Amino acid sequence: MRDNVLGLKVVLPGGKTIQIGKERRGCSSAVDLTSMFIGAEGTLGVVTEATLKLYPRPEFSRSAVCTFQSMEDAIRTSVKILQQGVGVSRLEFVDETSIQAVNKAYQSSHEEKPSLFLEFQGSETSTEDDAETVKTIANKNDVIDMKTATEPEDQKKLWHARHNSYYAILALRKGGKGVISDACVPISRLAECIRETKEDIAKTSIFSAMIGHVGDGNFHVIFVVDLDNRDEIRTAKDITSRLSHRAIRMGGTCTGEHGVGMGKIPYLKAECDATSLELMRTLKKTLDPKGIMNPGKILPD
Repeated sequence: MRDNVLGLKVVLPGGKTIQIGKERRGCSSAVDLTSMFIGAEGTLGVVTEATLKLYPRPEFSRSAVCTFQSMEDAIRTSVKILQQGVGVSRLEFVDETSIQAVNKAYQSSHEEKPSLFLEFQGSETSTEDDAETVKTIANKNDVIDMKTATEPEDQKKLWHARHNSYYAILALRKGGKGVISDACVPISRLAECIRETKEDIAKTSIFSAMIGHVGDGNFHVIFVVDLDNRDEIRTAKDITSRLSHRAIRMGGTCTGEHGVGMGKIPYLKAECDATSLELMRTLKKTLDPKGIMNPGKILPD
């Protein structure tokens, strides 16, 4: 996200407004305040305007779905794709539970197996070459099937299971509510982290599914729970705690996308050293001495 933000207008806690960031490439003057405010989750000021980077529409795009017998095969394939530098613009993982949920909710007929969803952008020739490279890698990891599409409507159909997975998962349990956690690890540890998380969840009776933006090592666990059931909430929190510490132990982070907020505060002491945390507190106190911006978020006491 931060790489696509060129500049911000921010209202500070005291009421002053600042304009930060540069629209010129290659500018390295001054402290990078833009990144600081992007990562602050609203605890240092209120963003009122944002200047974003625009990208041209690709000359050609191609989508693919690879279906695997096991989660390990799917993740190993995604890791190899990234390590070989294949030109994928999107690389998503969806587990078999999510696919089953989509089929039930939409009367669709997707293969109910762990799947990778990919998109390639470039020229027709380059995307074809990239898709062939992925096919070769997937074949070495016992892929069951690989479907591709180039027409927009066909691409939409291929991505249907990924785009509609969240609400379909919730629909599997009447009255259930989604509690979502995420983590991010180095690509080389992704398969290990997901496998251990799956094994951890399997030891409990909680209902969950897993999807992920595995192109950057980020994945989400979706728990479908009864919010009035304290045991279920406690189980979800315990699994989230173990996942967070697991990701940190593997050189990753307790949250790759959702942010710290209040729920991930306990894990910052494990992820950040004491000096870094104290520096963050100093910045907060300096810019927001009265603590009016998103109080109680991010920083542990």
